[in-house]
Amino acid sequence: MDNDSDNDGCSDAFESGTVAYASANGGTFSAGTLNNPSSTLSPNATVGSNTPADYGANGFYNILETSENGVYLGTYTYANVINALISNCNAGCYKPAITVGTVLDTKQGITSLQRAGTDNSNWPMVRKGAWTALESKTKGFVPNRLTVQQIADIPAANLREGMMVYHIGLDCLYINTDGTPTGWKCFNTQTCP
Repeated sequence: MDNDSDNDGCSDAFESGTVAYASANGGTFSAGTLNNPSSTLSPNATVGSNTPADYGANGFYNILETSENGVYLGTYTYANVINALISNCNAGCYKPAITVGTVLDTKQGITSLQRAGTDNSNWPMVRKGAWTALESKTKGFVPNRLTVQQIADIPAANLREGMMVYHIGLDCLYINTDGTPTGWKCFNTQTCP
C-alpha cells in the first residue's frame, strides 16, 4: 500500500518521479491499493517487487540509492505529490500514427517559412490529419500566459472544452477538459490519454 497524499488517485511514488526513475534504471513497480479515502487501486503504487533482496537495510529500494547511504539518485518532485491539480497516473508514451483509413488534409496552417500553397500538393495540405499546422524554424508557439486570477476571471459562459492557456503559477499548459470552471487540468507530463 502506498500513500496518496493529495487524494487524486495517483500514488506518491509515481507523482514524485520515483516510479519513472526506477523504471529507467532497471527497477520495477507493481499495482497496489493506495492509502486514500477511496482506497483506489493504482497500476503503479509499489516501487520494487516487494522482495526483501530489493531493499537495503535502511528500507530504501536499492535501484534508488547507492552504498546504503540513503542518498536518492533521481529527481524527487514532492510538489506533485501534494498538488491534486497534477493527477496523471499513466506511464508516458508516444502513440504511433494512424496510417490506415481515410487520410484527411490539413486545411489551415501558420508558417514562417513562406511556403503556403493553394493546391493539395502544397503546405499545409501535405501535412495529414491535423486541424491546424504550425511551422517555423526559429519561432516557438506561445499560448496566452495567464495568472490564476486571470484564468478565474474568464466568464463561465466563454469556457470551451479544449481551451488552452499557460498557467504561470503552476508552470504548465492548462487545458479545460469539459467547458466548466472546474474543468481546468494541468498538463506538464508527456503521457498517453
